[in-house]
Amino acid sequence: MDRMKGQLSIDYAASVFIFATTILFMFVQLFQQYHVSVWEVDAIQNKLEAERIVRFLTQETGNWSSYPFNSSSLAFGGSELNQTRLDYFVGMPYSHVQNKLDVPYDFQIVIKKLPSIVIIPDIKKQYSTNSSVDTVRIRFDTMENTNLTTIIVGLTTDGRGASHYNTSSGKFHSFIFSLKTGNYEVFALSTVGDEYGIYQGFFEVITVA
Repeated sequence: MDRMKGQLSIDYAASVFIFATTILFMFVQLFQQYHVSVWEVDAIQNKLEAERIVRFLTQETGNWSSYPFNSSSLAFGGSELNQTRLDYFVGMPYSHVQNKLDVPYDFQIVIKKLPSIVIIPDIKKQYSTNSSVDTVRIRFDTMENTNLTTIIVGLTTDGRGASHYNTSSGKFHSFIFSLKTGNYEVFALSTVGDEYGIYQGFFEVITVA
């Protein structure tokens, strides 16, 4: 009888252990799911709030006074962005912008000027040569007179790095480079005042028998 009681006690303890372990596992799983769900909800809410602020700034004209710091509304959009108001906005202290936008939490606003100058490349995907060095002619056209900077970087077939640099002014830009066989990447930057255009491309120089 004592042996039977001992066996029952052991079985009972094992059952309790298994039950407790199962409950703990379920609790951990539920906690993790809740934590992930809360994080996802916060992320969605933050994204929606960010979109709301961006739409307000870029689609509303705002209510600006002659002294910008007294303005009741800092939006600088409408039919087009107002560059003067945008400059004022960027130059204002963070706490002032936070107060005027009525945003109680920390935030970061990044303003980027997109390229507006079109660069038309005349570049082949592959240049062939009968020797280890080839004369490669690259041409770019722009719709207006610009300053164009071209950089070529690459890796030659003998495992060496190569870089070349050149500049040009006007609408038509032609460059001649002496390049060894290999793979190259070309970058072009065109500027006029505070406007700019960018281009990035790839080409290969090969040797043919």
